[in-house]
Amino acid sequence: MRKTFGRGFDSRRLHFLNKMKKSLKLKYFGLIFIILIGLGFSYAAKLRYSDHPDFTRVVIESGKILKFNISKTDEEFRIKIQPEAEVILETNKESSRLSFLGVNKGVDYTELIFKINNDYDIKTFTLNSPFRIVVDFSDKKGDSVKNNTSQNQTKTKKPKKEETRAMNNNTDNDNGLNSKKEIRTIVIDPGHGGTEYGAKGPSGTYEKDITLKIAKILKMYIENYIGLKVFLTRNSDMNLSLEERASIANNQKADIFISIHCNASKSRKAKGSETYILSLKATDKQARRLAFYENNFEEMKDDDKREADDIKLILWDMAQTEYLRDSANLAILIQKELNVLLGTKNRGIKQAPFRVLMNVAMPAVLVEAAFISNPSEEKMLNKEQYQKKIAYAIFLGIKRYLTQNR
Repeated sequence: MRKTFGRGFDSRRLHFLNKMKKSLKLKYFGLIFIILIGLGFSYAAKLRYSDHPDFTRVVIESGKILKFNISKTDEEFRIKIQPEAEVILETNKESSRLSFLGVNKGVDYTELIFKINNDYDIKTFTLNSPFRIVVDFSDKKGDSVKNNTSQNQTKTKKPKKEETRAMNNNTDNDNGLNSKKEIRTIVIDPGHGGTEYGAKGPSGTYEKDITLKIAKILKMYIENYIGLKVFLTRNSDMNLSLEERASIANNQKADIFISIHCNASKSRKAKGSETYILSLKATDKQARRLAFYENNFEEMKDDDKREADDIKLILWDMAQTEYLRDSANLAILIQKELNVLLGTKNRGIKQAPFRVLMNVAMPAVLVEAAFISNPSEEKMLNKEQYQKKIAYAIFLGIKRYLTQNR
């Protein structure tokens, strides 16, 4: 007796249909494979460019490392990339220095052609994660800067996510943002305080006590050896909201904001230092968990949408006023000194949506000095000599940053 499936649908018919389906699927994928071979597989290359006061930056981004060479005539500039790639233009706005004419494809290459409006100084370099070819067209001395808008009107453009992201431990952005101005005032923020203890070590050490000690030592180093004005957001064990900390920095018209914290992890083996800059998206799950913890999870869990909008706005503003690039550079320099002086594991530069960094109108970093949850590092954090080492490492990072900005 035949087993039936529904109305008039027996097992032999089911077997026949399955066989036909399998046969058609094989033919379909075979056809797709033949088409791909015939057309040749090419990689996507995203093209974007942006104008800045003294230069225009062209960026070609790809998921694969590309070989490239450049050529230039009086009116044209060409970038030949290998292997062949499908070019995706991401910029609709016209540039004052150049215009994209199109592509010329060869057997194993793609050539991007630009018309240039003047004789510029041209600099090329590459960035990683993702791979990018960056070309800067800089005005020569004496050349006037051409703008598509009037001098009294500035158009702001929301930066793309990839243009505000730190790459690996190298946080080099391709958006060309950088500012060099005289630095006079620094605000140091000792994390937590008062009834907000912060993380607690295995032996009972509170994060709030360690951060205040390190901050006071750092303040002394900067004032004595560099001669800058330094303000602490708190000088004693007191409660201070994240908004109040940012307000202090803004009211003092600080040029740099540094928030000092101690890290914590469920794993007591976690160790080392980390330096963070602001970003809407966290570098990894651990960075996101840390941001939630530092931001007071209970306070923000019902308010995620508003905070996300706030961070987007400040990222936009920071990118326009050239703070993100400066924050990334400062973070790199501080992290390098922490790695050398402390001799701890290099955990690198990371990004996360820290609220304390969100509302400050200046380059800002958050330093996680060491893991208070690690018994060995907790013991060291309680020693004045180790606190001085941490403060001195941050001090050296700031000092190198000042040298770069002269």
